[in-house]
Amino acid sequence: MTDLPDLSGLLKPDETLIWQGAPTQTSKIKHGGVIFRIFGVVMLLCFLVVLLLGLNNLDEMDGAFGIWIGFLVISGTLAIVFRIVMPILGKRALMRTQYGVTKTRAVIAVGDIAHRYPVAKSSKIEVNPSRKHGVQVVFIRFRRRRVRTGVSNFRIEGGGVRAFNFLSTNDAQAAENALKSIRGKAV
Repeated sequence: MTDLPDLSGLLKPDETLIWQGAPTQTSKIKHGGVIFRIFGVVMLLCFLVVLLLGLNNLDEMDGAFGIWIGFLVISGTLAIVFRIVMPILGKRALMRTQYGVTKTRAVIAVGDIAHRYPVAKSSKIEVNPSRKHGVQVVFIRFRRRRVRTGVSNFRIEGGGVRAFNFLSTNDAQAAENALKSIRGKAV
């Protein structure tokens, strides 16, 4: 992780870092998201079905040979992209991820883009060791809320969790302490 840029270059001029870290368990990530893996398997099955149907009816395909090859190329390419390429891209993105805590906010940076999150006074900050996310520090849970968009129209907004994932045990403890020290200090 030494090739990562310093996180202080992504901060605003008035922000000072209290804690900085990065995911350390990236080697344990075997694949990307479950959706990508499922879609890759579906595309592989489509490829096999189209291949077998075409080979079975090869003598009856007069003008449809090009369409058959097109379907093979499309489904094969999508199977490769979603089974092989997407997990690699997800792992690379995680390797460019950095976490930080300033005097007023939590920062999650991926590459050159930093997202800042205020930590509310009522936020529950906890360290969760899990098989899926390694050791994670959860610092924001926000509920869904109804927002009025008209006289009788509502829209549901929000809902979710913000966390530092794949941390070592020592980094998780340091991040938890830093987040607890800034709880409720967002400007």
